[in-house]
Amino acid sequence: MNILLATHHFPPKYWGGGELRTYETARWLQRRGHRVRVLCVESPNATETNTLRFVDDTFDGIPVRRLFFNLERAPDPFRYAYDNPWIGEHLRTWLAQDPPDVFHVIGGYLISASALDAARAAGIPTFVTLLEFWFQCAVNILLRGDNTLCEGPSDLVDCARCVMDQQRRYRFFDERAPRASRAFWHLAANNSLLANSTGLAARKRQLGARRDKLFDALIQTDAIISPSQFIMDMVEANQVPREKLHLIAHLEPKPPLTARWRKSSSDHLRIGYLGQMTKMKGVDVLIDAFQKITPRAKPPQLILYGNVNAFPTFGRILQAKARGNPSIIFAGTYDREQVYTVLQGLDVLAFPSIWYENAPRVVREAFETGTPVIAGNLGSAAEYVTHDVNGLLFARGDVNDLARQIQSLVDEPARVETLRRGIPRVKPMDDEMNELLALYNTVMAKRSVRV
Repeated sequence: MNILLATHHFPPKYWGGGELRTYETARWLQRRGHRVRVLCVESPNATETNTLRFVDDTFDGIPVRRLFFNLERAPDPFRYAYDNPWIGEHLRTWLAQDPPDVFHVIGGYLISASALDAARAAGIPTFVTLLEFWFQCAVNILLRGDNTLCEGPSDLVDCARCVMDQQRRYRFFDERAPRASRAFWHLAANNSLLANSTGLAARKRQLGARRDKLFDALIQTDAIISPSQFIMDMVEANQVPREKLHLIAHLEPKPPLTARWRKSSSDHLRIGYLGQMTKMKGVDVLIDAFQKITPRAKPPQLILYGNVNAFPTFGRILQAKARGNPSIIFAGTYDREQVYTVLQGLDVLAFPSIWYENAPRVVREAFETGTPVIAGNLGSAAEYVTHDVNGLLFARGDVNDLARQIQSLVDEPARVETLRRGIPRVKPMDDEMNELLALYNTVMAKRSVRV
């Protein structure tokens, strides 16, 4: 089969969850004899171009076409961020020269709906794997500036408020007086003078066009793949037809659980966090909760892995919260190949994120190493973690509830082993990829019948 995978970024410069998923998919398919190419955006802010240019290279044996453009110089930067004619025109030419059997977008962010339009116009079966919430949310995470959760783009005033919160002057007001902020924006929406003077009217028009375009792109896609039931339900609730949606779990490497993955012994509880040091990840909630626990004979440790300087202001807040407690350790970053070694040295993984997340990779990696998880009771994490079976759940953002869950493990250390025994088997990558291939073949067979 001739397969073209498209995603926002790709290694070696980028190694996020979506990039890893695309890389692992490409490598697996290649090893099974399929011809695989990757299309990615190497830079959306290339200063040397006013249009699109590309570079073809190879990474780890995978042919990659890397796109360069500058969204800020686009005729309409907001529109080009979700419907980029430069990419559409480039793909129309490229697909005519070398059409694949399958065009599979992993994510959508930066690649934009134009890529799907170009593939459909060429008669190529299209697939989308959902990452985060880019198709539904202009800021990608369904988390408002006041840290409340959103269910999707039903209210364009609230959508505009979120987008405008990217500007500090609006975000400052929203964080400190969210009710007053929401009331103001809804008042402005019904007052033409305010709506025009604040830019709200124009922003609503832009967001309405974005919603319509991306909804149309999804419903015209041959198959939409979700790594979690939660995401499927969320997308279906936003009026994407159920028959388009297919559940295929996260693509993860399945290392053999040999002796090197057994837990190292310790005489104290080791709680770890792995990830970005950002507000939406709930790291501040975790530190505050840990500070509330009552130690027993041997104080537990909280070991935080991540770059505390990536977001300097928030990093300083975290360090101030931890100051004076030698049991809170900022362990810095690690190479991606070391994730299983890091997890081997932990008894429990904390996953305190305050947004929905989308089938979080680190939770599955924890389960692969026999590490129970303490997670917020929302989104895909709550789909993976069953309370008091393979981990513990706490109310989203609730410092006291998280502290109670940690305290229960401090008071009863044997519970960690009980939770470990409840961890389910993680589906091998071979199984997940065979499901993907079966879906490719099913869609192609249906198209052949229609032709």
